[in-house]
Amino acid sequence: MDELGSQIVSGAIPEGTVLVPDELCERYGVSRTVVRETLRVLEAKGLLSARQNVGTRVHGSSDWDVLDHDVILWRIRSSDYAAVTRELLEMRSAVEPHAAGLAARRADETGVRELREAYAAMVEAAGRGDVGAWTSADIVFHSALLRASGNPMIAQLSKTVAAALEARSGEVAVEGISPHAVDMHGALVDAVSSGDAVAAQMRMEQLLGEAGDQMATLMDRLDRAQTG
Repeated sequence: MDELGSQIVSGAIPEGTVLVPDELCERYGVSRTVVRETLRVLEAKGLLSARQNVGTRVHGSSDWDVLDHDVILWRIRSSDYAAVTRELLEMRSAVEPHAAGLAARRADETGVRELREAYAAMVEAAGRGDVGAWTSADIVFHSALLRASGNPMIAQLSKTVAAALEARSGEVAVEGISPHAVDMHGALVDAVSSGDAVAAQMRMEQLLGEAGDQMATLMDRLDRAQTG
């Protein structure tokens, strides 16, 4: 599934291609059951469709579920990295500050505790300079914040935000874990726990602004490396 998804998203398997299950069985050395399940999952993500008398045909990007975790990561692996990371940041900037404000108004003791525990794990990871552990704890933190908003539709975006944070791990590895980002997460927890919606929204906007600055810096470095 991962290989086929990556090839479709990258364009290696173009839109309109008809995938033949028996050929896929032979290519990957797997059973028809495995191929059938793989195609079913990819169809659910909008990458293809199976129709009687037509076969399994690959879809173009306009049909993809672009909020799907796997589709995001496949796009990031392709040449769309800069565009996808920008799209993700724009989406997060539209949603997460408002979610932070809602969390400050609605979070219960469990929600606040989950945020504090995730933040403690982030502080520990930052102290060790462990980018992998930092990213994992950051995902838990933002997922907890979206749930604390009390809006199930917003909470449903946690997997999309998780993909965005996974994508940013490369930038963090290059730039290092920002002490300011650590402090801002702590300030965000304090704002939510004290019920200060204005401060919570502002802290989240600051966090996303720093993420945007890091992305711009990394893109500039890549551009200079390619032209130099």
